[in-house]
Amino acid sequence: MPKPNEKQAVQNEGAGTDSDNVFGFPTGIKGFDDLLRDKLILPPSGNGLIILIKGRPGTGKTTLALQIAQGALKWKQIKKEQEIPMIGKNVEVYSYEQEPTDLINLCQKRFHCKAREIKNGVKPDSQHINIFPPDKKNKTDKSRPLDEIESPIYWARELIAKINDDPKNMRKLIIVDGLNVLRIDQRKIIEVQNIVTILREKTRVGILVFETDHELLGGVDFQADMVIELKGEEIEGPPRYFLNQISIVKSRFQPCVLGWHQYKIKNDEEMVVFPSIHYRTHKINLIGAKYNDSLKSLAELAGELKKKEEKQNTDLQNEKISFETRSNQIKTNIKVEQDKKQKRKLTKELNIIIKELNRIKDKPDNSILRYLIGNEGFRKGSCTVILGPRRTWKTQLTLDFLRAGSRVGKVGLLLSFLDNQGTIVDQRQRLCKCYCLQQYDNEYDEKTPSCFKNHKYKECYKNFYLFHFRPGCLAPGEFFHHLDERIQYSYDQGNPIDRFVFWDLTQLESRFPLLANDRMFLPGLIDFLKFSKYHKGKDEERQISSVFMGAANQHMAQVASAMADNVIFSWSDTYQGKNGFVFYIDRIEGDPGYKRLYFLEEQILDEEREKKPILEMEDFVHPVSKENDLPYAESMIEEIRNLQGLPAEKKKRNENDTDERAESKMETTTKETSSSPKESV
Repeated sequence: MPKPNEKQAVQNEGAGTDSDNVFGFPTGIKGFDDLLRDKLILPPSGNGLIILIKGRPGTGKTTLALQIAQGALKWKQIKKEQEIPMIGKNVEVYSYEQEPTDLINLCQKRFHCKAREIKNGVKPDSQHINIFPPDKKNKTDKSRPLDEIESPIYWARELIAKINDDPKNMRKLIIVDGLNVLRIDQRKIIEVQNIVTILREKTRVGILVFETDHELLGGVDFQADMVIELKGEEIEGPPRYFLNQISIVKSRFQPCVLGWHQYKIKNDEEMVVFPSIHYRTHKINLIGAKYNDSLKSLAELAGELKKKEEKQNTDLQNEKISFETRSNQIKTNIKVEQDKKQKRKLTKELNIIIKELNRIKDKPDNSILRYLIGNEGFRKGSCTVILGPRRTWKTQLTLDFLRAGSRVGKVGLLLSFLDNQGTIVDQRQRLCKCYCLQQYDNEYDEKTPSCFKNHKYKECYKNFYLFHFRPGCLAPGEFFHHLDERIQYSYDQGNPIDRFVFWDLTQLESRFPLLANDRMFLPGLIDFLKFSKYHKGKDEERQISSVFMGAANQHMAQVASAMADNVIFSWSDTYQGKNGFVFYIDRIEGDPGYKRLYFLEEQILDEEREKKPILEMEDFVHPVSKENDLPYAESMIEEIRNLQGLPAEKKKRNENDTDERAESKMETTTKETSSSPKESV
């Protein structure tokens, strides 16, 4: 029976390793695997994958090449021995520019991987990154002139010969760093294209490192299967900032994310890539989904949406029944169980199930924001913007949104650009003293303490988390990376974030200029919270309800209000002789015709009012039917229309004005009639 050739063997080995029958390996570089769609795919033909990494000096080309090698080394250790040929037997590095000791220190300190120099009879193995020193000066070779032995030509020729002598069954991952030292006139002696050809035949992955503007680069660009370019760009201020960016310019065997993406290499740390905003918002193929929706009529879409909602409700109901059945079984087992260790384990499992039950029930909260915009504006994944001057109760309104949600099991994340943890704690205490309703005492068992009675505030803020960013040159890609990791962490811990508050839009321009100058930042963030999906587990959208706040006259606030589902403006005013704050509901669920006014009296924060818990929302939040009842309402609404670019609203005449104008007209007519009888006739 004839033996299969090597290409067929490689294909067969790869065929069983991945679910999609495409063989490759993840590089392990944060963010970079996202650009590669999870892994580096190897050619199905069995030939070597040629990767060209180009960039100016100091941009991290060698670091990126070594991290890819480290990813291959780790992947081999995870997989079994029979799958090793899929990647290569050994990982070898040939560098003319850098000393082996420097590369070894780089691998150990930054990547925490094993690396060693191959010399004095030491043989390369598959457990290390094997670094070969450049043989710049071989004095024993009497047949060559000394100037040729010391030049890079001798090193390159010896490298080609060494790789070419390797047997085909010893496929390797080889990094070649240093060919850019060859001058253009030296191409007569050695062709770089020959190195590419040999690497393709004798390796599994061949990585070439070049400088961007080198003369030899043109031919390698065409022959390489993948071209990765690194560059450093100085952003003109204010402030002036140096930003590193990476782009996959060419990719022959796999889909990849195009465009430029930020990356960072910190001291003694690995490279981290921060994919662009475009990738964050389009990685779930939203454009393709919307295009398919455009092929259907609105009636068809409405029917599909109704079926989808019915299926979701049925699934939730079945899940609820399953959790309730399991919780009853555990409660019975706890009563019977004698072993204390097993009893604690069952109790822990019961608490998790109760937590899931509270999440499934989707119990409505008693927040002031829900009272203002109603249930129609409070759907899952909605975006609300609260705009107004300082000290107009915006902060308390957002904190109450998180407090009330936390009380009913909704996990909330407050993203703050201010170092205001003390302020948040203080406002938390004031809100709890004023607004923790007594009705909650009846909904919990007797052992659960009332938040209002003991003032420990655990019941209202046990699902409330603060995420603080310090001011600086934070680019959008890095911001989305940290936020995505934080949201994913909560999901992995079984506490998916339901509510998100952004503090605040006013601080962007002064504290985070790179975020404020990117026109895609706010639209991308709102879209990211609504439609992005989790990385693991169920294929479900996050649909996080978000609230943004800021000053109404800021550019970023105007951008957010144009995209938000619900828009609220606030200002200080008086109503029926009482000082307080006005909330003007400008839009709900995108409906601009939804206009309402509410007044919240300031006495809610006084000590006399704090002694008595408030039982009804109407006790301190009053609907206002007429603008004339508020001294500043007319001018403020006119200013809001100016900010939105709307024309001035025609003033409505009230009944008194109409009567006065009618009486004046009657008097004028009477005088004219008496002075000129002929005209009256």
